[in-house]
Amino acid sequence: MSRQAYGLTGQGSRPKIALLLRNGGGFYHLSFWAEPYRPANGMEYMIPYMSGFGGNRVVFNPNGSISFRFTDAGSYDLNPLVKVADGIQPFSAEKPPGN
Repeated sequence: MSRQAYGLTGQGSRPKIALLLRNGGGFYHLSFWAEPYRPANGMEYMIPYMSGFGGNRVVFNPNGSISFRFTDAGSYDLNPLVKVADGIQPFSAEKPPGN
């Protein structure tokens, strides 16, 4: 089930049943959101994450790390969490499965 939620089922870049975000860049499926991210290596990754009230985030990064932020500050920006994970261990130059 988690591979399906992450969009890693080999059925294309996103699950067949997904709620597309208004900006056209991301989607929601099976309790996971996903948004595109393009690091310095030039590849585009879909970053799956869970989101909660006030800006709580649990992010599943392409390098295998998990980032989290628990807050009530209303900050919903995903990029700082992903950039830190990419800085600690750069995302692979190869596109991960399902992206």
